[in-house]
Amino acid sequence: MLAGYQLHNGCLWLDGVSMRGVIEEITPPKLTAKTEDFYAGGMDGPVPIMVGMEGLELTFSIKDMNATVLENFGLQQGNDGLPVKIKGGLQKGNSHEVKPFEVIGTGLVSEVDMGSLKPGEMSTMSVTMKLHYYKLSIDTRFRSFFRLTYSFVYSCRCSVF
Repeated sequence: MLAGYQLHNGCLWLDGVSMRGVIEEITPPKLTAKTEDFYAGGMDGPVPIMVGMEGLELTFSIKDMNATVLENFGLQQGNDGLPVKIKGGLQKGNSHEVKPFEVIGTGLVSEVDMGSLKPGEMSTMSVTMKLHYYKLSIDTRFRSFFRLTYSFVYSCRCSVF
């Protein structure tokens, strides 16, 4: 995220169902490039070249035993996967400047951790999604689109638009 900014009025939608009021934490995917060292004749040292990206994982925690999450665990809707959207604003300190923030992705709910259930205490459900489409928009000036596509030989290509 931008330095000094914090998420303001964030909400997550999973399969079109709003999670407003129950979201505790959202961790956007970590972007990591896969590289290989290229060493051609006459070079003094190797040069890293990008050959793709590591897998994208979105993690969020909710204060609820949510039926939508459990119903969609391990399922993939058609070729597109399960849609997820995060919208909110990034606010700097106590200023009134708020920049729009949006994450859109599709993927598979791959892990659900229901934590421990104790009488009289709120339980927390931690959810991990493996994404094959990820779009990040900040203030409509910075837009990144990442689409991981898989061919029949299980090789991964990454397209950055």
